[in-house]
Amino acid sequence: MPGLFQLRLISQVVGQPNSNTFENVFGYQSTLTVTDELNALADNFLANVLPAIQLIVTSDTYFFKVQIDDVNDPSRFLERNFALAGGSRSGDRMPLFTTWTYTYTRGIRGQKSGRKAFGAVSESDVTAGSPSGTIVPQLPLTAAVLAHSLDIGLIQTWFPVIISRPSAKHIDWQAHPIAGVVFSAVSTQNSRKR
Repeated sequence: MPGLFQLRLISQVVGQPNSNTFENVFGYQSTLTVTDELNALADNFLANVLPAIQLIVTSDTYFFKVQIDDVNDPSRFLERNFALAGGSRSGDRMPLFTTWTYTYTRGIRGQKSGRKAFGAVSESDVTAGSPSGTIVPQLPLTAAVLAHSLDIGLIQTWFPVIISRPSAKHIDWQAHPIAGVVFSAVSTQNSRKR
């Protein structure tokens, strides 16, 4: 049966205590089930999405773990540590709460849009609160990768979605499609202010 997945990408910045990790949570919905689906999703995400995120964060940001849950089937989950994958931007980093912010635009009226925040951000990539220099063309390219389905062969298998927790109306997690992903701004994320 096709699944609805919550994928957590976990990172840390050099010099921060081990307890100070950052998580970005992604939603994916499969259209069909493939063999060893959780590992296949992890492999595909790490091969295609992670490199686009690495291109926009500083070299002292390290990604090291993914956790995947089929949110409507608690027996299906995966936690995978992988070799440290660092960012590629050089220069001094801005405060940890400064992020590149992306909006997952809703595909259905009446639903909420989603948001992702990636850091650490290099000071040399920001001028007067806006992206500047060589980072400028990379930001929309990363947005395009975030918006793209993750494929196996010729069959598009996992589509990015916005997921919401069960509510009084629904006993299962819900998902709605996105219209796309756009780079929004240099912003801040309160959960990184620790």
